[in-house]
Amino acid sequence: MIKFATALLMSFLFVYPLFGQERVYSADKKISIVPIESWKNHSKDNDLIFAQANENRFDRYRENILVQAHPAYGRSLNELWNLYIVEDFPYVFDDYQMIQSDDTTIDGKPVKWIEFTYTDKEKLKFRILIYMLVEDDVMYQLICSAMEDAFPKTEKLFKKMVESFEIE
Repeated sequence: MIKFATALLMSFLFVYPLFGQERVYSADKKISIVPIESWKNHSKDNDLIFAQANENRFDRYRENILVQAHPAYGRSLNELWNLYIVEDFPYVFDDYQMIQSDDTTIDGKPVKWIEFTYTDKEKLKFRILIYMLVEDDVMYQLICSAMEDAFPKTEKLFKKMVESFEIE
């Protein structure tokens, strides 16, 4: 009986943090995620935007996640991926370096993702993680952004929010 009670308590301790946060919906109620509790909600219209609070007054950038939807205009996930990611990114971002890219699923839906770095005009280096999926002729993008040195400590937080993504 003690083993059962201990197992039940441990499962609650590990599961509660996953479900302890409120799900946040876009204005049109079509997409949602469960943000990290301490992150600030900056959502606007149908875009979901959450940013980490500044760690100190010298923070130059707040790690964030942007979730948005755009018409796919009849294009497939592969077509949109090649158009926006493969063809455009090397020209859009200064000092673009792809780290890794692969396929996965979110909520049972096929997804492509990429992790890359770039340097902005102020010579700040960023690390970006983008997930893209297409459903019902809508392209969904989940864009996770951090300065390169902050990325390792926020990567798990990004992935936790991405895994909570749902299309309603």
